[in-house]
Amino acid sequence: MSEAVQHRILQEATFYGLGIELLKNDGHVCPFCKRELTEADANHIRDHHASLAAKKQDANVLEQAQTELHRRISQRGALETVPSSKRH
Repeated sequence: MSEAVQHRILQEATFYGLGIELLKNDGHVCPFCKRELTEADANHIRDHHASLAAKKQDANVLEQAQTELHRRISQRGALETVPSSKRH
């Protein structure tokens, strides 16, 4: 997943997270455009936020795995530059 995609997911999750907080205060008004909401509209906002939150979590796990992989590759590369007689 590219950094741009991860950033976009984070932005959308943050945006919808704020909307969810505002929706808790007044569940009948759209927190984004202030129009009256049906129950289906409010559920759509909640469901979309839940989906984005899951994608955000997946992106975080992927980023951690990529960081660990880069660390291990760098570590292995450093070991390969050390003469075998100096390795422990």
